Amino acid sequence: LPYRALYLPRLCPAKQNPPFFLASLSDVQKTRFSSWIAQIFGFEIQIGQLEGHIKLNVKAGDQEVNVADTGYGVSQLLPVLGAIWWASENNEQVKRRYRYPRLNWTTVAIEQPELHLHPAHQAKLAETFVQALTESTTGRKKTNFIIETHSEALIGRLGALIEEERVKADDIQIIIFSADDDVHSPVSVTTAYFDNRGRLIDWPYGFFGHN
Repeated sequence: LPYRALYLPRLCPAKQNPPFFLASLSDVQKTRFSSWIAQIFGFEIQIGQLEGHIKLNVKAGDQEVNVADTGYGVSQLLPVLGAIWWASENNEQVKRRYRYPRLNWTTVAIEQPELHLHPAHQAKLAETFVQALTESTTGRKKTNFIIETHSEALIGRLGALIEEERVKADDIQIIIFSADDDVHSPVSVTTAYFDNRGRLIDWPYGFFGHN
């Protein structure tokens, strides 16, 4: 991993306490974060404070509802989106503190971001990762992602984004950890990859319960 990945927990409080992290943003940052989410997911996040409590509302069109009333999926999604956004947002500030281009990389590691999410939102997460990756690659900053996932929707959407030429096949690496059983068999490590048409090559048979 790039050396500066060691600094990520200190630079990215979004995953530790999302409400406090969002409340700590400036008004301009809150607006940017909300607009960034709306581009892909179609809803905004309204952040406020009332009598010492932090209030997070989801707004879609004229409808607005508290995050606590939307089900567990949105509250699970916010820390993931906060980590992605903060890594990109903070890159320019951190860039001025390090001299060497290699140290301008940020690596974000996320374990099973698809948990409790509707498959459609799992697919949109793939778009979020690709957007952050491609924006960082074309700019002065670079954000890499290590994603541990079992999501067919997320993997499938990555292939579709390659086919749509929104990301290059070479920008995505797939490492598979597998075993014949969970107790006695050693773990084997293999690789798969997407071709330039977004098709999975060397994907393990039966991983998603079908061919």
